[in-house]
Amino acid sequence: MIAKDAYQILGLPENASPRRIKEQYRCLVKRYHPDRWPDPAGRAKAAETFRQISDAYQTLLPVVRQASLSLPERQLAALYEQGQALYQQKKWTQALAVFTQIIAINPAYKDTLTLMREARRKHQKLLTLYNEAEQYLLQRQWSAAKERLEQVAQYDPHYRETSQNLKRAKRELLRQGFLER
Repeated sequence: MIAKDAYQILGLPENASPRRIKEQYRCLVKRYHPDRWPDPAGRAKAAETFRQISDAYQTLLPVVRQASLSLPERQLAALYEQGQALYQQKKWTQALAVFTQIIAINPAYKDTLTLMREARRKHQKLLTLYNEAEQYLLQRQWSAAKERLEQVAQYDPHYRETSQNLKRAKRELLRQGFLER
């Protein structure tokens, strides 16, 4: 469910405070609880409304929970979300930097250490492949450079100058093939 829809179901503006969200949820849950409706038709309709209200609150629950966190905990949570997003986008170098920040603040925060180790391992592999590709470029071994750069692009297409170097290697291979004819 989209947060915008959740606010509408609860009858709240999108800038409602976490406290207001919780209060409105409790009020609506009491009003639409199926046990409060004696007739079966009203009970079925109330049960559906109750389910929608509960789903809406579940969608907004991170907002409510965020308010109960202290400032350092909120900062850690924001960094963690940022790190996870970078990790999922396969931006290993940037994810590694964010996870390192989190570890410096709180070494035991969630599964940051595991994610950091994995990001570091992938970053090391990227670095090795990229360095090999650069050596092949310097030696003008275009097909080997192209192969390594394609591997780098699979791991992280935004890593250093991968796309430019890959284009260069492909261009040189085409040129070389053209000149050999």
